Amino acid sequence: MKRALAALALACAAQDAAAQPMQPESASDGRAQWLERPQGEDFVRTYPTDALAYGLEGRVALECRVVAGGKAACGVSQEFPPGWGFGRGALDISPTFRLAETLSDGRPAIGAVVRTTISYRQHSREDFGPDIGDATAAVIWRAAPSASDYALAQPEGSWAAGGLALLRCVVAADGRFERCGVVREEPEDRGVGAAAMRLSPRFQVAMAETGLSAGDEVAFFVSWLGIGP
Repeated sequence: MKRALAALALACAAQDAAAQPMQPESASDGRAQWLERPQGEDFVRTYPTDALAYGLEGRVALECRVVAGGKAACGVSQEFPPGWGFGRGALDISPTFRLAETLSDGRPAIGAVVRTTISYRQHSREDFGPDIGDATAAVIWRAAPSASDYALAQPEGSWAAGGLALLRCVVAADGRFERCGVVREEPEDRGVGAAAMRLSPRFQVAMAETGLSAGDEVAFFVSWLGIGP
């Protein structure tokens, strides 16, 4: 049985693909050569405020054209979850990109298209110890709770300093969850796990993109960070 981890609640990453010129090229296409990438403070600066408050992570696919000076003119090709401002954050971070004006094979890079992914994350697996078992792969979400869903799920008068729950669920055929259970919650005995369980039907995994099948098991975090009375 496969297991996967989604940390919905400090690591931020930018991953690049091969430079794709606008005209078809052979398999020997060169790769873009990165000279400067976003730093940690850039992710902190551009992390959407509401998403940060609710402990929600995001992933944005950018398609960028290399322009003069090795800068990148970027647009959002995919954003998840939508409506939380991650696409805007990724665009705000893109001026920090700087690429060489030649590809790895020596051809000019100006005009080439580079596809890169910006991931906003708040926790890593190591932050939570052995409770997550052998869950290792990142989950790509097709659907996730909205800000109002998080607000409604939080019990009245709870966790002024925030709350965090680790759920483990079985993936159904449509990518939604069934047979969920609370593995861990902080603080304990304050209803954090129960609130996370109320949100679990709102999540849906992108099955093909994540490489999961019906019956696989997913462990993921649901968190409320520093909200509440």
